[in-house]
Amino acid sequence: MNIADDLSSTPLPPAAPASSAAADPPLRVGLDVRPWHMSGLGTFVQELLAATARLGLPTAWTLVGPGALREEMPEGLTVERWIDFDEPLYSLRSTLAYPRLPPLDVFHYPHYNLPLIGARRAVATVFDLFHLHYGGWPKRRYQSLFLRRLRWSRCAVMTSSEKTARELTAEFGVPRRRIHCIALGPGRSPQSAAAAHRRDGP
Repeated sequence: MNIADDLSSTPLPPAAPASSAAADPPLRVGLDVRPWHMSGLGTFVQELLAATARLGLPTAWTLVGPGALREEMPEGLTVERWIDFDEPLYSLRSTLAYPRLPPLDVFHYPHYNLPLIGARRAVATVFDLFHLHYGGWPKRRYQSLFLRRLRWSRCAVMTSSEKTARELTAEFGVPRRRIHCIALGPGRSPQSAAAAHRRDGP
């Protein structure tokens, strides 16, 4: 028997169990959940948290929003800290009097109007420039102001389309290296599940 045959017939020893002490700690992520009941932004926030809980991702969440939303969080979601904050999303206090955040690996603000925060690493989501292109004068000025602020901040920007990414760079000078384009996927919302149940039957 040659060496190759001998090695192939020799059973491998069982793998040593992974040490729990060596396991990576969970990622500490902050997220503003105040848009929870809004149509577009709310769907995004709900699906993001639901997918994290469903996949069992090692994430310890710090959530910012009204305390009444705590009961609506997905089952199995690891919420390390809840910061009660109930100011309207577009209010002045929402921008200037945002609550103090604990140490986080990253803070995710799901809209373009990023408030004044002290997070070391932050990402803001900009889905489109609808207010700028199609809104009245106040909305155009409002979105323009915050998009210019994003340009001068160190915040990363997440968007769901290459078109928006190009507009952010061309119209506001946001460096392309700071923009991360992540296409939206199909969701698993209760409405979708109910529709499938009616279509397919019990």
